[in-house]
Amino acid sequence: MSILQPVRQHVDHRLRVRLRVFLTVWLLLIGVVGIEVLRQNFNIGLSLIASISGFLLGIFLSRIYRLDWSEETTKVVSRLDLTGRLILAAYVLFTIGRNWIFGHWVQASDLMGFTLCFMAGIMIGRVGATRRGIRLVLYTVGVIKSEGPGSSQT
Repeated sequence: MSILQPVRQHVDHRLRVRLRVFLTVWLLLIGVVGIEVLRQNFNIGLSLIASISGFLLGIFLSRIYRLDWSEETTKVVSRLDLTGRLILAAYVLFTIGRNWIFGHWVQASDLMGFTLCFMAGIMIGRVGATRRGIRLVLYTVGVIKSEGPGSSQT
């Protein structure tokens, strides 16, 4: 049995799949950005600023889905509540207009790299914050014993 098995069995399948999709998208974006930075097509400083900004927004966007403990399934599940719906609507509007928004501060030649780095930051921020939320729920219900930086449960 792996170290993750006790945790994995208490996390809803759809939530695990969502996290895997976010990680896959993040890996693809980081791969594309890495290649373009090595080719010197993207400004590395601007890429770092975009990634960090995206990461911080991703932490906030992880709030779209509220994590709860389901007594029926004994699993951590995610639900879309009113606040999550409002955040999701704002995120969709932002996604539609992000090139226009970023176009005010970033030159057109750097816009694609900035946008890709920003989206990669959002993906990894959401994954990290969601994983932390899952650990917190599991700690609260007593499934895992410690919830801290040294915890190796997840």
